[in-house]
Amino acid sequence: MRRGYFGPVLVVFALLVGVSLLFSEIYITQVVRQTRIENLTESLKKQAILIAEQLDPGRGGNLDDSCRKIKARIGSRVTIVSWDGVVLGDSDGAAAEMENHLRRPEIQQSILQNTGSSVRFSTTLGYDFLYFALRTGTAEKPSGFIRLAVPLKAVNDSIQELRHRVLGALIVLLFVTGGFSLWQAVRLRRMVGQVTDFSTSLARGELKSRLILEGVGEFGQIATNLNTMAEELRELISSNELENERLGTILKNIPDALLIINASDTIVLYSAAASDFFDQSLVNRPVTEVVRNPEFLALLDRAKKTRLPEEKELTLLLEGRERHVIVKVAPFFEVVTAGEPACVLLFSDITRLKQLERMRRDFVANVSHEIKTPITSIRGFADTLLEEGFQDRETALRFLGIIRSNSDRINSLVDDLLTISSLESGTVQIQKKDVALEGVFQSVVGNFERKARDKGVSLKVILSPSVPAVRADERCLVQILTNLVDNALKYTTHGEVTAGAEAVDSGVSLFVRDTGVGIPEEHLPRIGERFYRVDPARSRAEGGTGLGLAIVKHLVRAHGWQMNVESRPGKGTTVRILTDPLA
Repeated sequence: MRRGYFGPVLVVFALLVGVSLLFSEIYITQVVRQTRIENLTESLKKQAILIAEQLDPGRGGNLDDSCRKIKARIGSRVTIVSWDGVVLGDSDGAAAEMENHLRRPEIQQSILQNTGSSVRFSTTLGYDFLYFALRTGTAEKPSGFIRLAVPLKAVNDSIQELRHRVLGALIVLLFVTGGFSLWQAVRLRRMVGQVTDFSTSLARGELKSRLILEGVGEFGQIATNLNTMAEELRELISSNELENERLGTILKNIPDALLIINASDTIVLYSAAASDFFDQSLVNRPVTEVVRNPEFLALLDRAKKTRLPEEKELTLLLEGRERHVIVKVAPFFEVVTAGEPACVLLFSDITRLKQLERMRRDFVANVSHEIKTPITSIRGFADTLLEEGFQDRETALRFLGIIRSNSDRINSLVDDLLTISSLESGTVQIQKKDVALEGVFQSVVGNFERKARDKGVSLKVILSPSVPAVRADERCLVQILTNLVDNALKYTTHGEVTAGAEAVDSGVSLFVRDTGVGIPEEHLPRIGERFYRVDPARSRAEGGTGLGLAIVKHLVRAHGWQMNVESRPGKGTTVRILTDPLA
């Protein structure tokens, strides 16, 4: 590319210099020639004036001899012409044989201007002559013309010699100028090449390279400026990369859904949590398509109008699920816009907090209700005994039995609450060891055989022959199975309850299956919550505290296991616990 630029420049420069020198040579020689002719014309004029004082064309006669004498003194051809153009005398020929000279250019010019001159080429002699004519007599009574002629061969020869000298000087000047220009062009080309290579390296991101141009005048300052620019650019890019890395880390790790929208409400940047929260592609999408909520749109419009941050708690419907969020809108002005502001949107998901708050309210209400019911019963029967005394022993004993039963219920409730509290606080330490499942299942089922027989429900154990021992806390494992079997018997009025285990690819699957009333699908996600009952009246009638499955859920989680509940109304329920993978 550099060769393609400097080559034409040199050619054009050489042509310009050559043409300039050629025109200079032509101009100089023409000016010198014209100056010599003008000087010669002036000299001929003076001579003609002197001759006019000696010879008067108006007298007539042959003046050839006089003309020859004058030429011998001045060296110029002398011709005397009458007013009507007849040649009266000539120093170089016989006047009688010459044609009329009235139409000669110099004669015609002298008729109008008193003097006249012309340069004509002599085909006989092969060079130019300068002719000068002077009108004699007065303007009112002219008598004729004195014409002088001198050859211009000497002038032409001197002009030619001058031209040769000028051309020689110009050629030398051309070579000197051309050589110097070529040297400067090569030097400039080298420096431009260095600058180009340096700029190319900068474009490739090689910001540590430097341009060194010493002793080159303005190019040295250019090199200094470019090096300074490269260093500042490197620092700026490093700073931007650091800022982008920080921003990327923030967007990747911020737990809340963060959206940045431009003045057209189009999403231009978002956090990783936002992609998971909205469960869809967000880039270059209008925020009004992602968040379809009138309250949110009103909040966004209000923030844009007031130019102030806005915050509001909203309930959004995303993918068929209700999500409780706190939306914060912070406007800011983009550089490219001067009207509508862009905005930063922060969606803090408080759905879990809402659920916990609801669970806390439900827990307080359930605990109060669960405790208040037996306490009310105890107090009522105790007051009755105090008022009526123990006159009827049988009735008194029955009342005391009821009081004791309600006391046991309160005690069970307190024990379950303490168990759950210990599990949640982490004070219960799980001591895992190899536990043989057959003995555990037989022991648990044996405790419920009488209860199952009284209800007319078949209770059995099914263990796969290949099922191995599991790594578990045996005491906690017994409590898990006990609560599951007890819960299954409570909600099974006929059919059977089956407890067992089987080996699977990912470990051992423990299960308790019944043919009871089952659980509707909408209640399955809440199974395991404290005091949650699908049928509260039936649960209390069966004497449960509502904490059995909650304890199971916490114990399973403490072991690092997984629990799944499968159920169909009227068909029964199966609770599966997947233990650790086999060693």
